[in-house]
Amino acid sequence: MPKFMVEGTASRTCAGFVKSVTTMLVATTTPLRRQVHAKIDPLWQSGEMKRGHVYSRISKALGYTYHTGEADEETCLKVLSLNIKSL
Repeated sequence: MPKFMVEGTASRTCAGFVKSVTTMLVATTTPLRRQVHAKIDPLWQSGEMKRGHVYSRISKALGYTYHTGEADEETCLKVLSLNIKSL
């Protein structure tokens, strides 16, 4: 689970703080997540690999179940550095 997603945090913090942190994270991670999708989507969209296989390889390399929508900046940078075809 990404560092910023701590279970129960929202219920123990004020809504304004959670919103400002979320906005900051979106501003940082959205461009990186788009880069990740630009890298991995062609692998499965072209039929070169199955979509599940792409995500399985990434998950195995990271050591946990990967989903781009949950990825923080550090995770995105790790995924961008992977050579997915050789995993």
